[in-house]
Amino acid sequence: MSQAILAMRMAEVMERNGRPMHIKEIASYFPDKPESTIRGRLYRYLNDRFKRVDRGVYMVLSGEGAAYVIEGDGRNLSAFENESVDAIITDHPWKDDTANKGTNRNFDSSYEDTSFRYTLNDFKEKARVLKEGAFLVEMLPAENESNFKYLYEIKMMAEEVGLLYYAKVPWSATRC
Repeated sequence: MSQAILAMRMAEVMERNGRPMHIKEIASYFPDKPESTIRGRLYRYLNDRFKRVDRGVYMVLSGEGAAYVIEGDGRNLSAFENESVDAIITDHPWKDDTANKGTNRNFDSSYEDTSFRYTLNDFKEKARVLKEGAFLVEMLPAENESNFKYLYEIKMMAEEVGLLYYAKVPWSATRC
């Protein structure tokens, strides 16, 4: 198989997966090729077909752009260049010990380990990577007595870094 054909097949695999992939994961689709060959094709065609997202993680480039899905700590945007992102849509695990307890909210322990409260630095990073005119969409909890001050703080932090408030759109599961 020629280098170009292998690179094309790797791009097809990554496009089908629709997300950045680690070299080991890409290599698993080509069991007859050593990981070093996969790495070599990524590096050889890096400027044309692939972009390095993080250490060992690559995405395929297309004429229409690309979408990143960060599962885990989406607060670390260091892999993105300044003003390189058209939109950020995020749904972070909210730290709200009062509202997240009760009979119908039985989260596993991993939720408690990963939940957090935004800081100003989180919004500085988002503002840094967003292009002018880009959008930030924050999925936030319904306002209640235990979180209304935090929700206000989120809006003020976003405003402080230069993001404009556009609208509050209530979530309705029946519209999905």
